[in-house]
Amino acid sequence: MRTLRYVEPLSDAKTPLADFFSILLTSMEKRIVSTSNGKSDFDQAKADSFAGELLATLNHGALCLMISVGHRTGLFDVMSKIVPATSSEIAAQTGLNERYVREWLGTMVTSKVIDVNPETLQFSLPAEHAAFLTRAAAADNLAVFAQYIPVLGEVEDDIVECFRVGGGVPYSRYTRFHEVALLTIFRTTGMW
Repeated sequence: MRTLRYVEPLSDAKTPLADFFSILLTSMEKRIVSTSNGKSDFDQAKADSFAGELLATLNHGALCLMISVGHRTGLFDVMSKIVPATSSEIAAQTGLNERYVREWLGTMVTSKVIDVNPETLQFSLPAEHAAFLTRAAAADNLAVFAQYIPVLGEVEDDIVECFRVGGGVPYSRYTRFHEVALLTIFRTTGMW
């Protein structure tokens, strides 16, 4: 019996990313069940444990991308300074497109990074989370490091090609590497 289940903490917080992972989980459940059939030495508990860890890794990887977006757009910084607000109010405060702010907020709520009042649909960034996600956190700002995930993702095709033919990936292919590295150094040392 499968123990993994897609759980959505807030019914109206559904996002394309949540839809994607729900479909992925359903697909994986069917694959795992069909793989285990007919194999007497197949350890279902071990498979369930590994599938859970792998899904958590995928979710956390996607979350890192969204944390990077929140850092780069200044959403975390603005939310740390305002009272609970709707997606429209947050978009107005940041000068960003409301639809994308709303989608990002849905991902952040689903990931338990940002809180939402389900009655008012007002979102807030808990101070305990802002302490690690905002520029004001200086050296404790872990959101700055989340930028490395998309930077490294840019060269995945190059790395795969290196596996096939050898060689290396030149720094010039990492389009934001130096920018992110400098920001990391300056922000974590207090020089910025």
